[in-house]
Formats: sequence, structure tokens, C-alpha cells
Amino acid sequence: MSIQQKAKAFAEQNLAQCSREIVEWRRTGILRDGKVRELEVIVEAMGLDDSTRQAEGFVIQAALEVAAKSDQ
Repeated sequence: MSIQQKAKAFAEQNLAQCSREIVEWRRTGILRDGKVRELEVIVEAMGLDDSTRQAEGFVIQAALEVAAKSDQ
């Protein structure tokens, strides 16, 4: 399993918790330790800049996929 696949799977499996953490982060400006931070560690292995935002992107993508499927 590639790092991207691990990150995608982690985001999907922890979508509700990650979503709550991101909402709180956007509201308060503070990203606490939690599932998004765990996802960030996975994403760091990809060697991309700003792993926090990359982790957020995986969660947003997972949420969009769930929302898109629910309308079918």
C-alpha cells in the first residue's frame, strides 16, 4: 500500500473525528493533537510541503466523496 493510499484510507476511516478537528481548527486557529495530527505524520512521509494542509486535503476529499455518493 502506498503512502497516498494509507493517507486516503486513514482519512476515510476517521472522517468524522478529523472533520470535527478541522472545524475546530478553523474556528479557533488551533489544531489540537488528534486524528488530523496522526494523518499529518503519514503525509509527512510523502515529502510534500505543508503536511498539515495536505492532511486536511485528504479529509476534505474523503468528505466530498461521501457527500457525492449520498446523493446518488
